[in-house]
Amino acid sequence: MKIADLKTTILSVPFSKPTYWPYGRWEGMTVVVIELETDEGITGLGESVCLQNSAEAVNTLITNTKPLLIGQDPFDTERIGKRIEGLGGWTFGRHFAGFALGGIDMALWDIVGKACNQPVYKLLGGKIRDKAEGFKYIHHDKPEVMAADAHAAVGQGYRTIYCKYTTIEHLEKAIQAMRETIGSEPKLWVDFNATLSPGFAVTFLKKMEKFRIDIAEQPVLPSNLDGMAYVRNAVSSQILAHESSWTLSETLNVIARGAADIISVDPRMTWGLMACKKTAALAEAAGMPVLMH
Repeated sequence: MKIADLKTTILSVPFSKPTYWPYGRWEGMTVVVIELETDEGITGLGESVCLQNSAEAVNTLITNTKPLLIGQDPFDTERIGKRIEGLGGWTFGRHFAGFALGGIDMALWDIVGKACNQPVYKLLGGKIRDKAEGFKYIHHDKPEVMAADAHAAVGQGYRTIYCKYTTIEHLEKAIQAMRETIGSEPKLWVDFNATLSPGFAVTFLKKMEKFRIDIAEQPVLPSNLDGMAYVRNAVSSQILAHESSWTLSETLNVIARGAADIISVDPRMTWGLMACKKTAALAEAAGMPVLMH
């Protein structure tokens, strides 16, 4: 079996409700849908999420890989990834490339799964557990509205409540309102998206200890691993590395510097499913838990 063609479609879908984060407001999500066609009639589907990147730029990057894909065996996912990384010139631009090319890896595995008539998880090592727990994302709103939404989520069976930081003043009131409404049992998880200084992160998280923020996601810049380690050693919240663990080498550095308690993985950003498994293996070797972003 050989790859015979590559097609892409830019697709934008509006959210039912706008979502806010430290860098602004999202009205919807744009992806590049990828179709990899083979000479045996199997088509693999994948999607590359654009986020802050221009959809046209992501689409151009993907379509420019076509000469590196045509004629390749779709089962050779590692070889294809290395060809794109090296011959495509993305060795030194892995963050942008990871977003763009994660969809190609997804499409390759879709072909492999269809050819083998097996779900992809069985081809990546099989099932370890029957269930995986998820969190409930609480949209930015008035603190009392967020508290009501969190209470409803707990009533639906969610045990972890997740929200994003927008301003410190708002977050402080929202955390207090949610904790007072849902009680002490559910976990609270706040994503700071790398926006705080280490000193301020420590001051704020210590101030909020009475309301127990269980997980603080990426409180400081991903490049400031010493700052991450400082925060981790100073507060009771568990520090989750996300923007600082998008590549294997970055994850290795996070582990070596003791900069986090938990590693986040995401095939959209780490260049696909196998890259996520490799990242998880690094965390496993270090005795650290992994969360799927």
